[in-house]
Amino acid sequence: MSFTDEDSPENTGDNVNKETDQGKKAGYVPEKKKKKKIVIIPIILLFITILIIFLLRRDALPILEISPAGLNFGNKVTEMEFTIKNMAKAEGFFRPGVKHLEFEIDNRGIPSWLTAKPTEGAVLEESAKISIKVNRDILPYGSSLAELKILTNAESGVVRILVQKDEEKLTLISPSTGTSVFVGDKKAIEWTATAGVSERVNIFLYSNGVNIGTIAENYVFKEEEAAQGSFSWKVDDFIREGNDYAIRIEDANNPKLYDVISPIKIIQPLRGIKVLNQTTDHQFPSTVQFIFSLRDQNNHAILFDSEQVDWKNIKIWENKNEIDYLESHALLYTQDDFQLQAMIVLDFSASMYEMNEDVDTMALSAKDLIDGLNETHEVGVVEFHRPDEPPALLQAFTTYKNAAKEAIDHFSYGKIYRDFSSCWDA
Repeated sequence: MSFTDEDSPENTGDNVNKETDQGKKAGYVPEKKKKKKIVIIPIILLFITILIIFLLRRDALPILEISPAGLNFGNKVTEMEFTIKNMAKAEGFFRPGVKHLEFEIDNRGIPSWLTAKPTEGAVLEESAKISIKVNRDILPYGSSLAELKILTNAESGVVRILVQKDEEKLTLISPSTGTSVFVGDKKAIEWTATAGVSERVNIFLYSNGVNIGTIAENYVFKEEEAAQGSFSWKVDDFIREGNDYAIRIEDANNPKLYDVISPIKIIQPLRGIKVLNQTTDHQFPSTVQFIFSLRDQNNHAILFDSEQVDWKNIKIWENKNEIDYLESHALLYTQDDFQLQAMIVLDFSASMYEMNEDVDTMALSAKDLIDGLNETHEVGVVEFHRPDEPPALLQAFTTYKNAAKEAIDHFSYGKIYRDFSSCWDA
């Protein structure tokens, strides 16, 4: 059994301080300081995390889309539009929103004939519509191209503008060249016009290149940009018959823009027939044939379309008694049926007989020609076969075709003395 003395060196204060110093040297930390460090470290980590999130979490950048990328105005359209869209989208936690797309159209690239509205703005969800108008009045003829530069806070874009301006034209489509118009009748004058032609036109009648009258003046034909016009023209009674007329149409505001149709034939309507210089003749088989023509006061022949003649209105009298229409109309013919008399000249000389095929071909061709004539056309046949005899008449003028063909056959099969050709004798 042992006892320790309280005053022994082991239990004195000096001995305790020595133990504390030895503990510090061994890395010992008091309990309170440990707890303080444990609290500070998570706070620092949380702050760093918040800072990283703040730096990474931001709105999506705008993305430009232009639709359409080009506008083709063609030859008539004066206004079109395109849209500017922001195609950016929010994408989760780190992209909670979208930035506005701010745009501006570069004024330096806009030509004088083009107008764009609006020229600036901002787009988020809804697209912006840009209206484009063109003024063709100051455009040259042909194609014109312009590029609009779209400047944004994202990438830039370009819209190409194509405009066509055709040469202005006034074109008469009716009446056409060679048309016949009767005095007192109504005739439609029709024309087409391009977009640049004014709404008023003047129409004139010309004769031999000289303006002889106004058909219409300051006539308004355009309604809602119509491309075609029409005017009903009644030919005045004072206009004389002739073949040298022309119709001219011109822009009332620009006389240099015009069109002319010629020749136009103007005909006086038939109001009566007076028979002059009456002659008589007999025709086989003893049918009396009357040939008459229509002439004006200057004794000039008047030609008209036979289809416009109503044969029922032509009356014929015999011994002051009118012949029934059913009896007379079958014997009426137009002028072109009587104006032909054909004389066929045949070469039966030795030159043709060197090859019999030549003579046969000549005879067949003559018969084909005879068969092709109308029943009222007259035909005759002349032959020559030697230089010391004059040409002989085989058949005088006749409308009897078989007689002419029989005369050819009769002579070609006969036996005669032939010599070389002397075509000049014919």
